[in-house]
Amino acid sequence: MNKKDEWRELIEAIGDLVAKIMGYRLCPRCRKVIEDPKQKFCNFCNFEMPQLEYKLIKGSECPKCHKEYTKGELFCGDCGEKLVEKTTP
Repeated sequence: MNKKDEWRELIEAIGDLVAKIMGYRLCPRCRKVIEDPKQKFCNFCNFEMPQLEYKLIKGSECPKCHKEYTKGELFCGDCGEKLVEKTTP
């Protein structure tokens, strides 16, 4: 692998990380930003986006520290435990 390819991979990895932090997705084919995480096709290349689903872990309390949490929270505010599981259909 040459330096140009190494830099390209690094830039793509950084792009993926930034998109994840900002709540966006990147199209796997053309690398364009997809702002709606539920979008089925890329607006730029018509690639069918893999669909992600999130489901709440059973119960309304953290499975680790048992603190109650409200709907929509992804992580426990006390211990950091993940409160949702990412699934792909």
